[in-house]
Amino acid sequence: MPDLMSIPLYLDYNPTHGFKCHLIQYMSLQVFGIDLAASGPSLATMNCRGLAAQWEKCDELRERIRSEKRVMIYSHTDTYCKPNRVNAVQNAWVMEPILGRLGKHPKHTLPHLEELQREVNILFEKCGLDKGNKAPYKTSVEIKKLAGFVKRRSLRKEVTKERGC
Repeated sequence: MPDLMSIPLYLDYNPTHGFKCHLIQYMSLQVFGIDLAASGPSLATMNCRGLAAQWEKCDELRERIRSEKRVMIYSHTDTYCKPNRVNAVQNAWVMEPILGRLGKHPKHTLPHLEELQREVNILFEKCGLDKGNKAPYKTSVEIKKLAGFVKRRSLRKEVTKERGC
């Protein structure tokens, strides 16, 4: 596995790099070609159903969750997963299904916290993680904040070129 801190997070799609470098390739390919006013009727927010199953299918993520005993990876000096580029890259396996769905949603609306928390609860049960101290709620909030961070960067067409920050 490459050093995740040295991978740049480019917001433009480049077919020579994998999804870890292009966490929002799903959005950047679709967001800017959509007329949001003319998208017609749609669901109010992104559909979260089946996210737990998608996360469970990813062998690397499932193994990491079972070894680390947590879903989101962040610095040991932090008390939670802050929405920044480094954490977005480190949690690419968690963010990939969310960003894929967010990019396909006509209005690119983040999911409701309750729906996301339900899927995180299912993942906690499947992986045998402790639900104490509101861990599924905390993880849901971290995922939503990180998805919002990547979405904002994508909509602004911001590109991070420096490495390791």
